[in-house]
Amino acid sequence: MRESARVVGRAIGMAALGVLSLSVDGAHATGVDGAGRILIVPVVVSSPTRESVITITNAGTEALVMRGTFVGAEGTQTAASVVGPIPCLKPVVPPDGSLTLPLQDLCPGVRVDGESLGYLELISSADAHMNFFVTTVIETRSSTHSAVAGQPIGAFDTATPAAGLEVAALRTRKVDEQLFCYVASLEEAKKVTLELRDATGAPLGAMSFSLLARRMERVELPSKLGLPALDRDRLRVAVTSGDTALVIAGCGPFRPATNVLSYQHAQAMAPADRARLRSVDVDAKLRPGPWTVGYMWNHPLFPGGLNNVVALSTYLRSDDQVRCRLVNYTGMNFDPTPWLDLRILGPDGVKVAGGKGVKDTGTFDTRIRGFYPPGTTQRYQIEIGFDEAAHAANSWPQTGFPSHPQPWGGWALHCDSAAGMSEPLPINRVIVDF
Repeated sequence: MRESARVVGRAIGMAALGVLSLSVDGAHATGVDGAGRILIVPVVVSSPTRESVITITNAGTEALVMRGTFVGAEGTQTAASVVGPIPCLKPVVPPDGSLTLPLQDLCPGVRVDGESLGYLELISSADAHMNFFVTTVIETRSSTHSAVAGQPIGAFDTATPAAGLEVAALRTRKVDEQLFCYVASLEEAKKVTLELRDATGAPLGAMSFSLLARRMERVELPSKLGLPALDRDRLRVAVTSGDTALVIAGCGPFRPATNVLSYQHAQAMAPADRARLRSVDVDAKLRPGPWTVGYMWNHPLFPGGLNNVVALSTYLRSDDQVRCRLVNYTGMNFDPTPWLDLRILGPDGVKVAGGKGVKDTGTFDTRIRGFYPPGTTQRYQIEIGFDEAAHAANSWPQTGFPSHPQPWGGWALHCDSAAGMSEPLPINRVIVDF
């Protein structure tokens, strides 16, 4: 598949790049990491010995026209300070289709006679539905490869500037491995500091960058800090800044023997991006926009004859661990949690956690990247309904309603996500209680 994708990609790169109808096996939609209108691939490379192969997937109902820009890292032959940002071709990705291209075919100007390394920005245009997905693999001549995920531009916020970002679980090796960090600016200038910390959190050294707009730096951090070559584990790199401009930052090991690099995104503990929340609380007084919208469940046990759940939509990342649980809703004069239950459905509509009588899903795993079929997003559905068994054991309180229980119910939900989730929003349709 790898070689055929490359051959097809090169053939397309030489053609007019008109309407394409490619659906390459293995080109699966990613999670929130890859969904948006403006996506950033933080590290891409083109050279005679290794090449980034980029797959763009359009899960929408109309063709997307892509526009790309490559920003070369300083110290390389295509450094942005020397040649400027390099524009890419404008391929069209058909509805429910995908396109796979080597970086050199997508952006022909990225390589002269050596290696070009930098980041790639992709922007889609269409009449209405413009979200797309992107995945990349860096292939080497020895057939080894590594993946670098694309992310929506909102993922590169610096959260609270003083708190900054962090890359955890890094290491150094005395031989055969180097620890590189990459930091870049987007449309605004950026001042940023990288601080290497040991397993106890103690600083080992720091260096700062003042980046003009559209600049990228690549550094082998330990040697730049003057540290001796040693085996070290459980290292962290803190990325701090005093301004709120977006920043692309990450680190990972490079092995010269195999020419393989790895990349781990710097992440914020409390992102400003509402699609990347580590901890989230929602309740019956939802705020999907500037207004507060009441959203209650109903059950035919009560007057009205309705039997619907509260249904919420959220996006979860692949390879993540998530926990959701019902908590006390303070908008009522008693805690309704004992009379409610909770379940979560995956993108394919199959239950992944919770169920009848469940108040707390416990920690559950999302599926690995590529598990769901092409064109499937990482949209999960949270449902909250009435627990009939709990009512049979201990009737719903009738405070304030001496003749009948009230015909609706409040609720409150708390979720935690290791990788970050989108804020749950109401689904605008009636869904019958499970």
